[in-house]
Amino acid sequence: MASQRAPPESPVTCGRRTPVIPPALCVDEQTPSSWTAIMQSALNTRLARSHIRAGPLQLFNRSASAHCNFLKGTTMTEKTASVHWEGQGKEGKGQISTESGALERYPYGFASRFEDDRRGTNPEEILAAAHAACFTMAFSFACDKAGFATEKVDTQARVRLKKEGEGFVIDRIALTLKAAVPGIEEARFQEIALAAKRECPLSKALASVTEVSLQATLEEVAA
Repeated sequence: MASQRAPPESPVTCGRRTPVIPPALCVDEQTPSSWTAIMQSALNTRLARSHIRAGPLQLFNRSASAHCNFLKGTTMTEKTASVHWEGQGKEGKGQISTESGALERYPYGFASRFEDDRRGTNPEEILAAAHAACFTMAFSFACDKAGFATEKVDTQARVRLKKEGEGFVIDRIALTLKAAVPGIEEARFQEIALAAKRECPLSKALASVTEVSLQATLEEVAA
């Protein structure tokens, strides 16, 4: 009696054997769809330029493997910051540290937050820096996905802390963007900037802020 041939093994996908699935599904469930689309587009561009001569299945398996390697280590990230506080209320002092060491026991307190003490930082300017950084990266990535290379991008974020009842609330964040993007038209530039503001992770995390505005200016590219 002739023995039956064993079915072919499933291709290795993201370091494990799984049924053949489209490369776009080989991501962590918590990966934002917009970032997945950006990275998938970048991968497709690289593959198109490589001129791989292979059969459809072989090319597909290579695409899946390359896609997983491209996303490896980027599907989810977690960062840490810590604060040490000493003293009572208004008279107390704090120190802020980040795991990267960018801030290490950096001082803050009532005076640096509500008065004009420039010797320390405050939560609002740290939040402004984080939002500006996140939005700028999202904008540059979105331009790249659309086929435009950002030459330079400058972003400022202004965060307003307002008294409300017995406490305070952040009620406004104003983003100001100035960017040089060769070959892009004004309308497309504005479209990408607005989408980046809407889709960047910090914007989503700050959805409770009543007003998040954007003023985007396309600068001329130096000849």
